[in-house]
Amino acid sequence: MKKVISLTATAVVIILVAVSIYVYQLIRAPIVEATERATAYVLDEKILEAVKDVDFYHGKDVYWVVRGSDKKGQDVYVWLQQKDDKLKKTTTLPVKEGISEQEAKQKVAAEKGVQQVDTIRLGYEDGQAVYEVTYSEESGAKTFMYVAFSDGNVLKSYSLK
Repeated sequence: MKKVISLTATAVVIILVAVSIYVYQLIRAPIVEATERATAYVLDEKILEAVKDVDFYHGKDVYWVVRGSDKKGQDVYVWLQQKDDKLKKTTTLPVKEGISEQEAKQKVAAEKGVQQVDTIRLGYEDGQAVYEVTYSEESGAKTFMYVAFSDGNVLKSYSLK
């Protein structure tokens, strides 16, 4: 009897793990596909020679931020706007012309006294490249701050409770 219970429990665990992996892959599939499309776009359009990283940003509009090297070998970011499943280059900026993630984090920490930042991601809002910095307040509110990529100025912030 113990063997039957043990085998049944093992089978149930294996099935649950397999279903979890399948559901995870199913959920991630559109993001993986869009990342591949963004990579192919910047390479096919000869915007970049090589791609290092691709990140997703959803603000007022949907953007893919691609980091890579251009024809001159310099490290650049490319912002691609996604509309109706089509990609369009918005802007390209050298990495060295903006502040780093660490500098954006320090700016938010200095301005708001934030000890722990949840996420930092590049995006595009109101016609300019921004870092979206999120953190949780002691009250439980989730705060979003937008810091200009070019100079680190805080552009706006809002909280969700």
